[in-house]
Amino acid sequence: VWKTQVSIVEKRGGNLCAPIPKPLGESGYLNDLSEEMLDQRMREYKALCAKYPREGRGVEEHCVDVGLEDPQAKKMQRKAAAGATVDKVKFLEELRDEGFISAEQFAAKKEQLA
Repeated sequence: VWKTQVSIVEKRGGNLCAPIPKPLGESGYLNDLSEEMLDQRMREYKALCAKYPREGRGVEEHCVDVGLEDPQAKKMQRKAAAGATVDKVKFLEELRDEGFISAEQFAAKKEQLA
């Protein structure tokens, strides 16, 4: 965690710029936090979370759990379809190169796949 904080400070021009809770309508930022204080606050946070179910880890909802389509499944289907098309084109190229189909037949079949 400390290494990440150091990286953030370097990226933000020497300031941590961590948002902190304030009353409604106000905002605040923490610009400096020592390694010792970060370690202490992390221990306090973990102790607080340990009192909650699943030790505060929460529940990750999946799209399918709430009746929506899984976006990862759609992505995988598109990827598989694109891969299948590439494989078919390679096969057609081999057939053309070996003289089993003409250049015109290759072009027509390739157009059908597009």
